Amino acid sequence: MRTVEGVFSHVFETLRIPGKIVGFGARTDSGVSASGQTVFIDVDSSVSYLRLLGGFEALLPFDIFLNRLMPVSRCTHPRGSARYREYRYYLTDEKLPFPFRGTVTPVSFKLDIARLNYFANMVLGRHDFGGFENSGSPGKSREKIVVRSDFVQSREVSSRFMSSFNLVTYVIVADSFLYRMVRNVVGAILCASSGKLEVGQFLGMLSSGKRTARYLAVPAEGLELHRIYY
Repeated sequence: MRTVEGVFSHVFETLRIPGKIVGFGARTDSGVSASGQTVFIDVDSSVSYLRLLGGFEALLPFDIFLNRLMPVSRCTHPRGSARYREYRYYLTDEKLPFPFRGTVTPVSFKLDIARLNYFANMVLGRHDFGGFENSGSPGKSREKIVVRSDFVQSREVSSRFMSSFNLVTYVIVADSFLYRMVRNVVGAILCASSGKLEVGQFLGMLSSGKRTARYLAVPAEGLELHRIYY
């Protein structure tokens, strides 16, 4: 299975630069975009910035690129030192232009921003998110602190194809996440906002930490790891 981590590690080995990859800032599912992914590399002090940057730019494939390089303390851990992570999920209730397929998830009903944010607001704060995880989550604690949870509406324009569509973005920022937590939270909110899930059922899962109601997780393709805060 092709992953950003796998491709990046292969390129680093190909460059034969003295050093090693310490780790990556987050794990993502197959199909998830990761424009905010971070990688920590421990290299010899003799290795120049330009050699690193030029090597990666030359060998990385077109769909994986390096935003920037910067020095960090050896005490900084790629995952343990992260204060918050921000994920974004992209949705539309209109016909999706071709260039956005695979990165935006279309839905078959009208997206009501006020209704969506009514449920998104409930996610804020400290909760046991055991009702919104899949098996395989690392660690023991399912309590997470969410500091941002809201839906934002805009109009995405594709000038090349002379088309535009209603783009709805869900933004969630938390101290950490469970396995597939974002996809499950978005799926549950969509079910609740469309009336397929009662308000009490949604709140019940947040308060009990158990998956006591049925809902469908949204596909991986609309999800993006947008930023990691250190």
